[in-house]
Amino acid sequence: MSSLSYPERTEARVAGNKLLDQLINRLENGAGIKISTEYKGVLERTVTAGDFCAAYPHLNRDVVMASMLLFPLVKEGRLPAGLQGVMEVLEDMDIEEKFNILNVLVAAQTDFARGEAKIVQYFCHS
Repeated sequence: MSSLSYPERTEARVAGNKLLDQLINRLENGAGIKISTEYKGVLERTVTAGDFCAAYPHLNRDVVMASMLLFPLVKEGRLPAGLQGVMEVLEDMDIEEKFNILNVLVAAQTDFARGEAKIVQYFCHS
């Protein structure tokens, strides 16, 4: 058993994920959203959802984790201009991965979510 507390383990696992670390930095520095304090529970669920993806190799873990972090921000209107704001936050990302994240964010709000979107839907509504 690790001697780190749950939040410390969460922070260590976030630091091990380059995409998630970059996304958090962009949100905190660019959009002024303090993920580590305001959205601590979301961050913990994001890491848990990423761990859950290990059991399903056909799922894109990075897409799930980025979508998990962005989903509540989009739903609450914290990002300016909705999905356009998401595009700005993801501007340095590969176009295919950016499209996959946008697709998951939209699909997770429907009754027909599958794959990554279903994981996001499950962890955001639990």
